[in-house]
Parts: sequence; C-alpha cells; structure tokens
Amino acid sequence: MGRSCTACAHPDRRKIDKALVDGVSERTIAKRFGLSKTAVHRHSAGHIPSLLARAHAVEVVSSADDLLGQVTALKERALGLLATAEKAEDTRAAILACREIRECISLLAELVGKIDKSPKVNVLVMPEWTALRETILHALVPYPEAQLSLARALDGVPTDARH
Repeated sequence: MGRSCTACAHPDRRKIDKALVDGVSERTIAKRFGLSKTAVHRHSAGHIPSLLARAHAVEVVSSADDLLGQVTALKERALGLLATAEKAEDTRAAILACREIRECISLLAELVGKIDKSPKVNVLVMPEWTALRETILHALVPYPEAQLSLARALDGVPTDARH
C-alpha cells in the first residue's frame, strides 16, 4: 500500500494548494508548512493538476450560468419594454421589443443546445471533391469491379446492390 500524501493530510492543505497555484516555490512552501520539499513536489505533481482541472470545470459552468442569467435578464427587460410600448400604443417600439425578445430566446436556445447555428459545409458540391472523385474513379479504370463498387459507395448505393 502506498504512502498517503502528507500535504493532503496537512491541516493547512488549502493554503498549501493556493500557494502552489499562486507560484510560490516548493522550498518556501515546505519551510512555511513544515513539510519536506519532496513531499511538496509530489503533492504538486500528483494532485494539483487534477485540482486545477476541477477548478477550471467549475469556472466554465459558473461562467455559462452567468451568461444564461444575463441573457435571461435581458429578455425580461425586453418583455418589460414591450409591455410599456403596448400600453403607450407605440407600435414601432413594440416591434423593436419583440425583435429583441426573439433574439434573446434564440440565444438562450443556442446556449442550452436546442439550436445549432454552427456553419455546415456540404463537401459533395465543392469543386475540390468533384475533382478528387473523378481522379479516384479514373485511377480505377483498369479495375472495373472496384470502380463500380466505389462509385456506388460514393453515391450512397449499397455495394451489394446489383443492377
């Protein structure tokens, strides 16, 4: 059974971890907390990376939550502006408020993964793909069965289908 980490078991572990993350030298930390430099080094190498990864994950989730909160608050403000515009019978302002509400809803849907606005590329219509396809098929002219099988596969026809 391996030895337990003396830095992890130390009553001031949080201070030790913070000092390591802040870039304080291992020698200084060892002296300050009554540990050996080797123990601090082992702790830094073995435990701090996972600690930082978990902290980063928490920060990302927190940031996403904050962004969702900000967009939700913006949507609520736009709803309030819409109500005000409708009371004042200001059609132009009401339309602008509706547009903002629509944008907020769209952004919220995108943030929670309900909408994917990432660009899509259809490589099948790109001239480079057409040229490559022709080059490959031409190279297979001496092998008609392979050429036919590849052409069918490229066109989405099952290779075991016969004409």
